[in-house]
Amino acid sequence: MKQELIDNLHFGPYVIYIPTAYETKLDSDYSATAIGQTNDTTIRERILKISGISDIKVVDTLTADHVLMVQMTSDVVRLVKGMGI
Repeated sequence: MKQELIDNLHFGPYVIYIPTAYETKLDSDYSATAIGQTNDTTIRERILKISGISDIKVVDTLTADHVLMVQMTSDVVRLVKGMGI
């Protein structure tokens, strides 16, 4: 995902949005080969070590098989808080 964004001239910083179903999976050990052993690094920690990725956020309305990576600059995304009802 990061390479595709770079290819499209989006150089970060990035936030990854995940569905609720992935939340607990990201906190499990990264190493699948160390059966019965614990690894000090979770999948989440390894992803956050990638340069340019500043956060991973859960979106409870995101479908279970979709993950988004967004460049967090005002020319790409902007949060607007409207007036309440």
